[in-house]
Amino acid sequence: MKKLFFSASNDVIDQVTDLYDFVWPTASAMWNFRWQVKGFVNEVGLENIAQKNLLDRFDWGSGIHGVNLKRAVLEKSWEEQQEQFAKFLLINLISIYEGWIESLQSTLGFDKKIINKLQFPSGVDPRGNPSGVNYAISQITANKSTLLQNAFYATLRGHGKNSLSQLENLLICYRYFKECRNSLAHKGGIADQKAYDSFAAFSTIATPHDLNVHEVPRHFPIVVGSPINLSLRGVVGFGDIIIKLVSTIDAELSICVKAENELITRGKAWSSSNSGKAKNSLKKDQAARNDQIARILRTLEFPEPARLDEIEALFIREGILKKNYV
Repeated sequence: MKKLFFSASNDVIDQVTDLYDFVWPTASAMWNFRWQVKGFVNEVGLENIAQKNLLDRFDWGSGIHGVNLKRAVLEKSWEEQQEQFAKFLLINLISIYEGWIESLQSTLGFDKKIINKLQFPSGVDPRGNPSGVNYAISQITANKSTLLQNAFYATLRGHGKNSLSQLENLLICYRYFKECRNSLAHKGGIADQKAYDSFAAFSTIATPHDLNVHEVPRHFPIVVGSPINLSLRGVVGFGDIIIKLVSTIDAELSICVKAENELITRGKAWSSSNSGKAKNSLKKDQAARNDQIARILRTLEFPEPARLDEIEALFIREGILKKNYV
């Protein structure tokens, strides 16, 4: 996947990928394990099997204690276990997104009150003041960087996961899954009015085009005072919503003047690691210099820039590259 601007944004892609790399094999292993246990039970007869027999056959040597295979495999349906995987996945996806916003706050130094606004579609707060994602972006990018706009913005807007036209709908979807997560984390899985309101808003999103996806993440109606229900397929689809949100907001915040610190910090770390080497000296030929700077940016895992002249000037000014041509 093409790179986003902020290191924290690229980290989100890696974290979501790692999460799926754990969940999918684990779910597949559970599916196969269920059949192994059931096959053994069918052959021997449940009345002839004690819990210890199952542990000796299927758990010996694992180092895991307290496993109840009868309850986990014979009493729980596969649908119930898929929902457990969905809960695990949802809680982690929300944590990844919240952690990403906090990382951006640390990098860009915006007011901590903005953190919450980046988790809501645009609207007004109870006092009638503007709130939500567009207000947050406008506040963070009040001072814009011409350098970053010229170099990276067009590339970031063209990223395959960028969904600026659907940003509000993406956050409506996010709110539904976030309120489901809140019900799980704080209310024993029981839905409250906020969860219902988030479902009512999400139910207005009718087509995949509204979210720039192939399939609207599967979800269920919310009834206040009743347990929430989750679909593993739906939560997996929500993972793509997270990546689209990160890709879109990353591009919009990349034009903030404070985002130049991302370029400077990573550039200086590279320069320090190559201290005293010819890599720190600019090439004499302009075309060669352009190739040199482009290579450095790829090494630093920035997206492909549309312009290099202002980045060259910044790197010279910050001492990342030296003007003693080679």
